Amino acid sequence: MKKLLILLAILPFMVNTSFSQSYPEEAMSIGFQVTQGEYGYGPIVNYAISKDLHIGTQIGLYYDTGYENKGGIEVLKSNFFFYLAPYAKYYFKNIKNFRPFIQGQFAIFTVEDKVNGSPVSSTTGRYDGNSIWINVGGTWYPFNNVGINAGMRFLDFNLDKSWMRAGLGNPFIGIEWYI
Repeated sequence: MKKLLILLAILPFMVNTSFSQSYPEEAMSIGFQVTQGEYGYGPIVNYAISKDLHIGTQIGLYYDTGYENKGGIEVLKSNFFFYLAPYAKYYFKNIKNFRPFIQGQFAIFTVEDKVNGSPVSSTTGRYDGNSIWINVGGTWYPFNNVGINAGMRFLDFNLDKSWMRAGLGNPFIGIEWYI
Protein backbone atom coordinates (compact mmCIF):
# COMPACT_ATOMS: atom_id res chain seq x y z
CA MET A 1 0.00 0.00 0.00
CA LYS A 2 2.87 2.37 0.80
CA LYS A 3 4.40 1.75 -2.63
CA LEU A 4 1.09 2.59 -4.31
CA LEU A 5 0.80 5.84 -2.34
CA ILE A 6 4.40 6.78 -3.22
CA LEU A 7 3.72 6.05 -6.91
CA LEU A 8 0.58 8.20 -6.83
CA ALA A 9 2.51 11.00 -5.10
CA ILE A 10 5.31 11.11 -7.70
CA LEU A 11 3.09 10.43 -10.74
CA PRO A 12 2.50 14.15 -11.47
CA PHE A 13 6.24 14.70 -11.67
CA MET A 14 6.69 11.76 -14.02
CA VAL A 15 4.24 12.95 -16.68
CA ASN A 16 4.72 15.83 -19.07
CA THR A 17 2.69 18.70 -17.63
CA SER A 18 2.00 20.42 -20.93
CA PHE A 19 -1.19 19.62 -22.81
CA SER A 20 -0.35 17.79 -25.99
CA GLN A 21 -2.09 16.54 -29.09
CA SER A 22 0.34 13.71 -29.69
CA TYR A 23 -0.68 10.14 -28.96
CA PRO A 24 1.32 7.09 -27.99
CA GLU A 25 2.92 5.21 -30.86
CA GLU A 26 4.66 1.93 -30.14
CA ALA A 27 4.57 2.35 -26.37
CA MET A 28 3.50 0.05 -23.58
CA SER A 29 0.98 1.20 -21.02
CA ILE A 30 -0.20 0.04 -17.66
CA GLY A 31 -3.46 1.13 -16.19
CA PHE A 32 -6.43 0.44 -14.00
CA GLN A 33 -10.06 0.20 -15.01
CA VAL A 34 -13.30 0.08 -13.03
CA THR A 35 -16.34 -1.54 -14.60
CA GLN A 36 -19.82 -1.20 -13.12
CA GLY A 37 -22.16 -4.17 -12.85
CA GLU A 38 -21.29 -7.85 -12.85
CA TYR A 39 -17.73 -7.30 -14.06
CA GLY A 40 -14.97 -6.19 -11.75
CA TYR A 41 -11.99 -3.99 -11.17
CA GLY A 42 -8.58 -4.69 -12.54
CA PRO A 43 -5.34 -3.74 -14.20
CA ILE A 44 -4.82 -3.26 -17.93
CA VAL A 45 -1.60 -3.87 -19.82
CA ASN A 46 -1.41 -2.88 -23.47
CA TYR A 47 0.97 -2.18 -26.32
CA ALA A 48 0.42 0.42 -29.03
CA ILE A 49 1.21 -1.24 -32.35
CA SER A 50 0.50 2.13 -33.97
CA LYS A 51 -1.28 5.28 -32.86
CA ASP A 52 -4.57 3.77 -34.10
CA LEU A 53 -4.28 0.13 -32.95
CA HIS A 54 -3.54 -1.11 -29.43
CA ILE A 55 -3.49 -4.70 -28.20
CA GLY A 56 -3.47 -5.81 -24.60
CA THR A 57 -5.21 -7.67 -21.82
CA GLN A 58 -7.35 -6.84 -18.84
CA ILE A 59 -7.68 -8.78 -15.61
CA GLY A 60 -10.79 -8.29 -13.52
CA LEU A 61 -11.76 -9.33 -10.03
CA TYR A 62 -14.96 -8.81 -8.09
CA TYR A 63 -16.00 -10.14 -4.68
CA ASP A 64 -18.85 -9.20 -2.40
CA THR A 65 -20.54 -10.73 0.59
CA GLY A 66 -23.52 -9.87 2.75
CA TYR A 67 -26.62 -11.07 4.52
CA GLU A 68 -29.89 -11.62 2.72
CA ASN A 69 -33.33 -12.44 4.14
CA LYS A 70 -34.84 -15.45 2.37
CA GLY A 71 -38.22 -16.48 3.73
CA GLY A 72 -37.51 -15.27 7.26
CA ILE A 73 -34.07 -16.92 7.36
CA GLU A 74 -30.92 -14.81 7.35
CA VAL A 75 -28.44 -16.26 4.87
CA LEU A 76 -24.89 -15.25 4.06
CA LYS A 77 -24.43 -14.82 0.32
CA SER A 78 -21.13 -14.26 -1.46
CA ASN A 79 -20.23 -13.73 -5.10
CA PHE A 80 -16.85 -14.10 -6.74
CA PHE A 81 -16.02 -13.18 -10.35
CA PHE A 82 -12.65 -13.37 -12.12
CA TYR A 83 -11.82 -12.79 -15.77
CA LEU A 84 -8.93 -12.50 -18.20
CA ALA A 85 -9.82 -10.58 -21.36
CA PRO A 86 -7.26 -10.01 -24.16
CA TYR A 87 -8.32 -7.21 -26.51
CA ALA A 88 -7.66 -5.18 -29.61
CA LYS A 89 -8.65 -1.50 -29.56
CA TYR A 90 -8.99 0.62 -32.71
CA TYR A 91 -8.92 4.41 -32.36
CA PHE A 92 -10.77 6.63 -34.81
CA LYS A 93 -9.72 10.12 -35.93
CA ASN A 94 -8.86 12.40 -33.03
CA ILE A 95 -10.89 15.41 -31.93
CA LYS A 96 -8.25 17.61 -30.26
CA ASN A 97 -7.13 15.56 -27.21
CA PHE A 98 -10.02 13.06 -27.46
CA ARG A 99 -10.05 9.82 -29.49
CA PRO A 100 -13.16 7.62 -29.88
CA PHE A 101 -12.53 3.87 -30.06
CA ILE A 102 -14.06 0.45 -30.58
CA GLN A 103 -12.63 -2.46 -28.63
CA GLY A 104 -13.08 -6.20 -29.09
CA GLN A 105 -12.32 -8.54 -26.19
CA PHE A 106 -12.29 -12.30 -25.74
CA ALA A 107 -13.10 -12.98 -22.09
CA ILE A 108 -12.33 -16.13 -20.14
CA PHE A 109 -14.12 -16.04 -16.79
CA THR A 110 -15.29 -17.90 -13.71
CA VAL A 111 -18.25 -17.02 -11.50
CA GLU A 112 -18.99 -18.54 -8.11
CA ASP A 113 -22.07 -17.89 -5.97
CA LYS A 114 -22.34 -19.30 -2.46
CA VAL A 115 -25.25 -19.20 -0.03
CA ASN A 116 -24.91 -20.34 3.60
CA GLY A 117 -28.15 -20.64 5.53
CA SER A 118 -29.12 -21.44 9.05
CA PRO A 119 -29.29 -24.06 10.54
CA VAL A 120 -26.69 -25.70 8.24
CA SER A 121 -27.40 -25.56 4.53
CA SER A 122 -25.00 -24.56 1.83
CA THR A 123 -25.34 -24.23 -1.91
CA THR A 124 -22.64 -23.23 -4.31
CA GLY A 125 -22.98 -22.45 -7.98
CA ARG A 126 -19.92 -22.26 -10.20
CA TYR A 127 -19.78 -21.35 -13.86
CA ASP A 128 -16.76 -21.08 -16.13
CA GLY A 129 -17.19 -19.59 -19.57
CA ASN A 130 -16.08 -17.53 -22.55
CA SER A 131 -17.58 -14.41 -24.09
CA ILE A 132 -16.87 -11.92 -26.83
CA TRP A 133 -17.30 -8.32 -25.72
CA ILE A 134 -17.51 -5.28 -28.00
CA ASN A 135 -16.95 -1.97 -26.19
CA VAL A 136 -17.35 1.57 -27.51
CA GLY A 137 -15.94 4.66 -25.89
CA GLY A 138 -13.26 7.30 -26.00
CA THR A 139 -9.93 8.28 -24.49
CA TRP A 140 -8.96 11.78 -23.42
CA TYR A 141 -5.22 12.55 -23.32
CA PRO A 142 -4.66 15.37 -20.80
CA PHE A 143 -0.90 14.70 -21.02
CA ASN A 144 1.35 13.15 -23.63
CA ASN A 145 1.63 9.81 -21.82
CA VAL A 146 -1.61 9.58 -19.79
CA GLY A 147 -4.98 8.52 -21.17
CA ILE A 148 -8.33 8.54 -19.37
CA ASN A 149 -10.83 6.26 -21.06
CA ALA A 150 -14.53 5.67 -20.60
CA GLY A 151 -17.20 3.78 -22.47
CA MET A 152 -19.82 1.05 -22.40
CA ARG A 153 -20.12 -2.57 -23.37
CA PHE A 154 -22.18 -2.55 -26.56
CA LEU A 155 -22.31 -6.31 -27.20
CA ASP A 156 -21.83 -9.34 -24.94
CA PHE A 157 -21.99 -12.72 -26.72
CA ASN A 158 -21.60 -15.76 -24.46
CA LEU A 159 -19.98 -18.57 -26.46
CA ASP A 160 -20.87 -21.38 -24.03
CA LYS A 161 -24.54 -20.67 -23.42
CA SER A 162 -25.15 -19.07 -26.85
CA TRP A 163 -26.91 -15.97 -25.59
CA MET A 164 -26.31 -12.36 -26.52
CA ARG A 165 -26.87 -9.01 -24.79
CA ALA A 166 -26.82 -5.83 -26.84
CA GLY A 167 -27.21 -2.26 -25.67
CA LEU A 168 -25.42 0.27 -23.54
CA GLY A 169 -24.61 -1.71 -20.41
CA ASN A 170 -21.67 -2.10 -18.02
CA PRO A 171 -20.10 1.36 -18.21
CA PHE A 172 -16.38 1.55 -17.47
CA ILE A 173 -13.78 4.18 -16.70
CA GLY A 174 -10.02 3.75 -16.56
CA ILE A 175 -6.67 5.44 -16.65
CA GLU A 176 -3.60 4.35 -18.61
CA TRP A 177 -0.04 5.50 -18.21
CA TYR A 178 2.19 5.01 -21.26
CA ILE A 179 5.84 4.19 -20.56
